[in-house]
Amino acid sequence: MSNRQSGLRQCIWCEESKQWHPKRLRKKFAGSSPHKFSQEHVLLDCLGAFEQDLTLGDLVCAECNQKFGDSMDRMYGRSGIEGLVRLKMGHKPADELIDFDENSIAMTIIDSDPVWNGLRLKLSNENSVVREVLDEAVVFLTPDGRKLAFNDQELEDLTSVGELGVPIGSEIHIIGADENLKNKRIERLRSIGAEFSNLIETPVHEKVGRIAGAMNQERQRAITKMAVSYLAKVCENKFEHILYTDEIRAIKNYVLTGESPGFNPVTITDPYAAFDIESDRMLGNGHILGVTFHQDESRQQIVCPIYIYQLLPLNVFLATDYKGALFPIMSVHHWSVNEPRICRRATLQQEPKDASLSMEQIPTNEVDRPA
Repeated sequence: MSNRQSGLRQCIWCEESKQWHPKRLRKKFAGSSPHKFSQEHVLLDCLGAFEQDLTLGDLVCAECNQKFGDSMDRMYGRSGIEGLVRLKMGHKPADELIDFDENSIAMTIIDSDPVWNGLRLKLSNENSVVREVLDEAVVFLTPDGRKLAFNDQELEDLTSVGELGVPIGSEIHIIGADENLKNKRIERLRSIGAEFSNLIETPVHEKVGRIAGAMNQERQRAITKMAVSYLAKVCENKFEHILYTDEIRAIKNYVLTGESPGFNPVTITDPYAAFDIESDRMLGNGHILGVTFHQDESRQQIVCPIYIYQLLPLNVFLATDYKGALFPIMSVHHWSVNEPRICRRATLQQEPKDASLSMEQIPTNEVDRPA
């Protein structure tokens, strides 16, 4: 049982002092002086349920937690590459595909065949499984080397062959193996006056696709919020005052309002993730969050490497010119998807001069698994 007493605590986001009670006293004071804090997950809970998860029970007030949950947390879980993988992993039911923002990703086929390369993909709920399926119905290869592709809806919207913008002599590739669909597409093209001297029927077969996710400001703010939460957890009861320095206040204000901290907080090493359409090879084994204080000759930085589903390598800069004391903190946590638990890969507390170690240099043999 905790010996901590009731009192006022400061929320790391709104920085207001609010009532806090240990668990044993919360029912007692529920009417006269209710507890104002709630459990905030460091890793957004939309990314999976984990045993021994990292939470901030004493640092985030219920009001701020609710605001995040109703806005950026919800948006983040329903968009981008991460939102797509949530659907494929079953962290979000396939029936809720309708809530996913398909405009936040671009899915295309990678292939040496010019007919296939670059064709668009879309998401489909097939027997409660989310899959990527071809979005194109007809492909034109023009004599001058151009490629024009149309899906069924775009074909329906055409009123004349001139709207195709396809010169005479172009190859016409009707995509698909379904005879009814192929005939329907041919009839649609005939109805607007298309000629078929070079008609080629092209069956669908397995292709490798590429997905690119939009990294707009709203998504960057949600990712930065996770980085701030991880820093808060690492500093909890040790170096909590870091969260109230001018540099960290600037990044917190960015999360709250979108106002620039004076630098780009989120950088992406590779904006693409390749995957096999017919398999789940695109899915990574969980998530990695880390933090390190990096020092070079001219400045000190606080950097959080983040890998959601271990697909998209991100660096979140919480401070690029930190003026305070460089505390000896380096920490990495791994949330395993295959095994529903969280385990700490490594926690190093070195002298400040060694704080520039990169993620690759962290010794993986120093593992501290929670009991």
